[in-house]
Amino acid sequence: MFNMIKGGLVLSAIALSMNAAAAFQTLGVGSNKIVNVRVNDVAKWTNNKVDPNLSKFVSWASKNNSKLFPDLKVKKVYNLFFTDLPQRDGDQFKYKLAAFVRTEGSFEELQFVKLNIHGELKWDKKKVKGYVNSIISEQIGLSKTNFKVEVSLADRKAIVKDTTNGLKMVFPLGVGAFDEGVLNDGVSILTPRFKAGFIDKKFAQYERKKPRYFMGKPFIRLHAGDRSKEDYTSIGFHTQPNGGEFIRAFDSHGCIRMQNPDLYAMYWIITQAPRRKTPLVVKFKLNDSAEHPFPLKNKPYKRVLNVGSATSPNWTMDRDDLVQTSYNWNDTAPISHLVDDAADDYFGIYDYKMAWRVKERNAAKTKKCVDANKIDEAKYKVAKAPFFTWGMSDRDKKKAEKAYKKAVKKAQRARKKALKSAEKSLKSCLKKAFPKRSFKDNLYRWWVHGKNNQ
Repeated sequence: MFNMIKGGLVLSAIALSMNAAAAFQTLGVGSNKIVNVRVNDVAKWTNNKVDPNLSKFVSWASKNNSKLFPDLKVKKVYNLFFTDLPQRDGDQFKYKLAAFVRTEGSFEELQFVKLNIHGELKWDKKKVKGYVNSIISEQIGLSKTNFKVEVSLADRKAIVKDTTNGLKMVFPLGVGAFDEGVLNDGVSILTPRFKAGFIDKKFAQYERKKPRYFMGKPFIRLHAGDRSKEDYTSIGFHTQPNGGEFIRAFDSHGCIRMQNPDLYAMYWIITQAPRRKTPLVVKFKLNDSAEHPFPLKNKPYKRVLNVGSATSPNWTMDRDDLVQTSYNWNDTAPISHLVDDAADDYFGIYDYKMAWRVKERNAAKTKKCVDANKIDEAKYKVAKAPFFTWGMSDRDKKKAEKAYKKAVKKAQRARKKALKSAEKSLKSCLKKAFPKRSFKDNLYRWWVHGKNNQ
C-alpha cells in the first residue's frame, strides 16, 4: 500500500513538474530580432511586446552585478545579450544570455560569460522586487576567441561572431549617403564594400578628439586588405557625430556609425583580441538573417548633392572638405538598387575617393583661367619684310631699319601691357575659382579640426 502511495506521489510530482515545464512559453518565436541582441535593446525597441516583463529584469540587472555573475567580480558589462529566445510563465522567466565583461581577479580580465537565468520579478512602486537565480554555464577568455566582423550596408547591421565558441552579436549601424549618379554612374552609397578587409588593432583609437565631432569616442579604422600601409582607408566605425542621437539611416560620408555601448564593445573585442587583425567583410546584403529591433530609417535619406543638372551632374565640397550631401525628404531610400557585384571590392566599381576628383577639378579650373587669359603672341610679332623693298638705297634702308625697330619696341610695349593685364585678369579669375574661406569658416575649421586641420 505504501509503495502504491509512494508511486502515486512520484507520478504526481512528475506530472506537476511536466505541467510546470509546459507552463513556460517561448516568446518571440519566428522573430530574428531577439537572439544575439543586447537585452536592453530588445526591451526598448520592441516596447516590451516580445516579453512584457523584460524591463523588470533590465532594471534588476543594472543594479545587481554580483547576483547576475555569482562568484565573479565584474567591473564593467560591455554587452549582455540573448543567446536563445526568452521563456516566461506569468512573472517567472527563463533566459539564456551571454555577457562580454571586464573582470577582476579572474583567470582573464576580459571574457565572455554564458548564463542560465531563472527568476520572478515584480514592480513594487518604483522598485523591482523578487528573486533571480543566475548560473554561469561557461566562461571564455577573450584570448581564446576568433571573431570576424560582417557588415550589411542595405540592412545597416554588423554581425560580430566567433563560431568556434558559439558567440554572436548583432549591432545596428548608420551608413553612407546615397550617390545617385553624381560621382559614379548608377546608384550606390558612399560606404565602400570590402571583400577581404581587416581591422588592424594598431589603427583603432580609444579616444579620437579631432575632428571634434568624433566626441573623444573610439574610432575603429577599416583596412581594405591585410597590408597596414597600402590598404589603409579613411573609413571607420565611430559614434554619431556631435553627440547626436543615433539613427539607423543612410546619412554619413562613408564611415559607419554605431551606438556608443556597441562601439565600446567592438573596440575592446578588436584591440584585445588574440590576433592583430580581425577579418572584415562589408557587403550590401549578407546571407545571415540575424537582425536587430532598432528601427530602420529609410525616409528621409541623404544623398550626394547635385549642383549640376540631371544630364550633367556635378558635386561640391562642404566646409569639412567632404562631399556635400543633402536630405531627400520626398522619396524613400532606393535600397533595391544596392546589389552586390563580384567585381566590387573597395571602390572596384564605385570610387568615392575625393582627393583625385578635387585635384582634377582644381587643375581644370586653373587651366580654364590660364587659357582664358592667354595673349595672342602673333599680334605682337613684327614682320621685317614690309619695311624693306627691292633696290632700296642705303639711306632708305637705314630709315626702314629705324622704323622696323620702332615698330618692334612698340609691339613689345603693347605685349608687356597685355601681359600685365592678362596677369591681373588671371589672378582675378583664380580668386573667383578658388575663393578664400571666410573668417567664420576658418574659425570653424580651427575649432573642429585643430590648428593643423587634421
